[in-house]
Amino acid sequence: MNEYFLGCKQTGDAALIDLGEDPDVFFSHVSGTMFTVKHLIQTHAHIDHVTGLADAHEQYPDAPIYLHKRELTIYESVEQQSRMFMVDCKLPLPDKDQLTYIENGEKLFVGELEFEAVHTPGHSPGHLVYFLNHPSNPFAFVGDLIFEGSIGRTDLPGCSVNDMQTSVIQIVKSFPDETILLPGHMGTTTIGNEKEKNPFVRDWMRADER
Repeated sequence: MNEYFLGCKQTGDAALIDLGEDPDVFFSHVSGTMFTVKHLIQTHAHIDHVTGLADAHEQYPDAPIYLHKRELTIYESVEQQSRMFMVDCKLPLPDKDQLTYIENGEKLFVGELEFEAVHTPGHSPGHLVYFLNHPSNPFAFVGDLIFEGSIGRTDLPGCSVNDMQTSVIQIVKSFPDETILLPGHMGTTTIGNEKEKNPFVRDWMRADER
């Protein structure tokens, strides 16, 4: 599972994205640098993406935790997910009253870096993609929506194949081809690469054009 550290060099503001790994690794790297973690950003709340969230919240108690409101059911089921998948997770997670709900189209600033939150259900009901439309280097944190040559699972509670198809087509058609995709698993890719090589994207785009 890929967890990301994002820092704005102009302001020193930083964010951790998808707190699914031991955050001590990030704490040690951030300590003594110019960066201050001011945001804890979640694409969604499946257990592999939140196992480090409680520790991160303790370390950075003033950093808002961003989540789509439709993801709350998944968030509140983490204890059941832990038993189902036999994955250890520090519990309890921060109370739902401590969450900052972010909706489709909202802007999120990490220092001077401006992201748009895009609601992309399918892998989970409140899944979000965070897109920075930089003129020369656009990129997006895409969670488990799309991977290099594949897509996220659609066989879990709250998943929807139809929603996944709609969401994938939405970002593929609206983001520039050069957009770098930073997924929750596996390596980075681009919109253009997935248009060319991802069988799900190719088939769904053909169906959408009919």
